[in-house]
Formats: sequence, structure tokens, C-alpha cells
Amino acid sequence: MDLVSIIAILELATACKLKSKAILSDGHLLSDYTLEVNCHYFIALLDTIYVAEEMILAFSEEDENTENFSSSVDLYANIQRCSEIETRLSEQINMTTH
Repeated sequence: MDLVSIIAILELATACKLKSKAILSDGHLLSDYTLEVNCHYFIALLDTIYVAEEMILAFSEEDENTENFSSSVDLYANIQRCSEIETRLSEQINMTTH
């Protein structure tokens, strides 16, 4: 995976994290289930951000396009988990309004 792709994933996850944080600030308006799903979403986004940041650091330390299979697998697994949770969350609230 190249550095540009990792940075794009990091930026997207960070933007989604800000959305999730905004939803959490409206917590008093949400059902317990929706609040719980959003908390899982926020944590999954943080995990994705941490893996992407680690990959960027490893990339800069290596100073070349290295493939770290384990990190790539972790990143894709986190992206998949975020996507699944976001789908469940969007069944409860309109994600585009936040």
C-alpha cells in the first residue's frame, strides 16, 4: 500500500471520527442502542487511525514503499468493521445531517 492511500484513509477516518464525536454530543437525544453503536463506531475509527498512523511512521522510517502485510490486514479489517458499524448506525440516524 502506498503512502498516499494510507494518508487518504487516515484523513477519511479522522473526518468520520469528528462526525461521530458530533453525534455523541447529541447523546441526550439518542436511544441507548444508538448511543452504544456510535461508541463502537468511534472506537473502531480510533483503531483505524492508530493503525494508519503507525503505518505512516513505519513508512517514513523505512523511507521507501514497504509492504507490511500484518499492518495492511489490520487496516483493512478496521475499515471493514467501521463500515459495518456505520451501516448499523445509519439505520438509526441520518449520518449526512451530522
